[in-house]
Amino acid sequence: MIYNLTELEKKGGEVSYFSADVSDKDAMEEVFEYTFSKYGKLDGIIHAAAATKDKSISVTLNETSIAELQEQFEVKVKGALIVSELVKKYKTKFVMLTSSTSSVLGGLGFGCYAASNVFVNSFVQEMNREGAAEWISLIWDGWYFPEYSDSMNETPRESTIKSEDGEKILAELNNAYETDQIIISKRNINKEIEKWLGGFQQQENKQEVDKTINIKERPFLVTSYKKPETDIQAKLCKIWEDFFGIDIIGIEDHFYELGGDSLKATSIVSIIHKRLGIRIPLTADNYRFEFFFGEISKRRIL
Repeated sequence: MIYNLTELEKKGGEVSYFSADVSDKDAMEEVFEYTFSKYGKLDGIIHAAAATKDKSISVTLNETSIAELQEQFEVKVKGALIVSELVKKYKTKFVMLTSSTSSVLGGLGFGCYAASNVFVNSFVQEMNREGAAEWISLIWDGWYFPEYSDSMNETPRESTIKSEDGEKILAELNNAYETDQIIISKRNINKEIEKWLGGFQQQENKQEVDKTINIKERPFLVTSYKKPETDIQAKLCKIWEDFFGIDIIGIEDHFYELGGDSLKATSIVSIIHKRLGIRIPLTADNYRFEFFFGEISKRRIL
């Protein structure tokens, strides 16, 4: 982003930098006022702020409190309400809000985050009915940011949007203000919805009942194979091997790399409960073997 702004300046553009809390109306009013007084107008707003590093981005419903809801709503909900007031005052022409496919598909631990994005999508529709400006909600699927994901030892999934993809997409959306919402994803969203609505029980039953599943060799993975060291680890590896149909799975392997997704994570948690009698709380960031192993160890000695 900084590089792009610098390039814009080199080409004769003028860039002004501000730091303001989008949920602070006075701070945002200062930014609008300065911009309007300097340039004489404010054509458009992109509200892309989100609370993605707080606990509220990944918390189970039974652990959700008002505090987690407020973390998400302060940025998405209150921020959008403040922007709408200032857009009317300063007669801004268009507003782009960023949302998430969690508002359509949900996701493990995404209760608060999904709710705030559902509000964004509905709010855009209401603003367009009022007609004070042209509003649009861009409903993005997951992004891959190397500097963040690499620090978490995460590898990108095929469905994740990379920065170069995002730039091309935004360029195509310059004249898209004829609709309230656009879903941006590499996945077939209709199929994903069908999978969540009708596929969960079928998939779980298939993995538990179908003993004729073809076993395949261990694929090439980022992690090297490390064999189980305890009885608990061996039992968990066997569950994963049966589930994925892979002959060898180690204790440092990652659920996503093996072909997992949110739906499969829900299924395997159910299978673990059936086989071992242990309920595991699963949130979006807990797809690593050590999480499953740790939760089992805390709840039962096998």
